[in-house]
Amino acid sequence: MSAFRELRDVSKNFEYDLRSASAELFSAKMGHMFEDTIAKKTKDLAFFSAKLKLLTAKSLPSAWKVVEQVTAKSLTQAHAVKALITEPDSSLDPELIQRKQAIIDCLKEFRHAESQLRHLNALLKEKETEHCAVRAVWDRTLSELRDHGARRERSEPDCIGPLY
Repeated sequence: MSAFRELRDVSKNFEYDLRSASAELFSAKMGHMFEDTIAKKTKDLAFFSAKLKLLTAKSLPSAWKVVEQVTAKSLTQAHAVKALITEPDSSLDPELIQRKQAIIDCLKEFRHAESQLRHLNALLKEKETEHCAVRAVWDRTLSELRDHGARRERSEPDCIGPLY
């Protein structure tokens, strides 16, 4: 992870240098030879872009190396935990028994949280289905009421005479 932090810092420094060089390029002073300033800034920009390409090229293999190291570490730890949990308590030191119990407690909490999550997901799907059904009934009832109101407006009154 420190490699990524270093790459980020170098990238930010490079961006800052590039922005300052660009600002200087577009605000060249007339006291100097304009062509010399542009040539120097162009050379600096070429150097910085070559440096960026080099940093990018180095970061890809190092990123894979970091991924491989993390994978190997997690597999080793998983194997060690599995060996510790499957080992009988009688052959373990008291400190390892406490560690084993702590790991088992964490696994039980995780299992409980996972089961709660599955239950809540099932409940969410059920409520979404129920909501869709209620929404369909609501939409149908609303459209019937609108149609009924439109029919009343279009229909002629039953009695033509005075209403008193």
